[in-house]
Amino acid sequence: MRITHSFSRSTGSVLAVAVGIAVAGVNLSPAQVQPSAYPTDKSTMAKSRAEQEAEQRVALSPDRIIELLRQEPGLLLQVQKMLVRKAYEQGRILDPEDLTEDALFQLLREDHTICVLATREIESRSYVRAKPTQDEIERQQERDAQYGISRTASRPP
Repeated sequence: MRITHSFSRSTGSVLAVAVGIAVAGVNLSPAQVQPSAYPTDKSTMAKSRAEQEAEQRVALSPDRIIELLRQEPGLLLQVQKMLVRKAYEQGRILDPEDLTEDALFQLLREDHTICVLATREIESRSYVRAKPTQDEIERQQERDAQYGISRTASRPP
């Protein structure tokens, strides 16, 4: 019974910090989301705003994130560190010992913002990556031709 009480107390403190992260942790500065070139027309500006919204709202499902974290202990550690850093940036102290695997998994199930933050970490480390669109492939080929780069497709043996 004492273990349950201890878990509930530490989970409660983690959840309190998570609420702070949820309120302030997802806001990004424009430099973090917008492309390097400044938008010059309304359609580009609207696309940039749409991209910002997508970055701030779209995430993998909690079950998929938890599955990835269970398979990759190093990724789990990085997500835990990221949450501790986010809390610290907001002037909150989150004891890393309170952020157990179970507490993190509970946060992921209960707080979409935590899922968004975890998804960003997962994407930035290339655990999940979308294949390029045909437009992206063509743009890359144009850049390659412009700089005289020749790419060869590697084939499995």
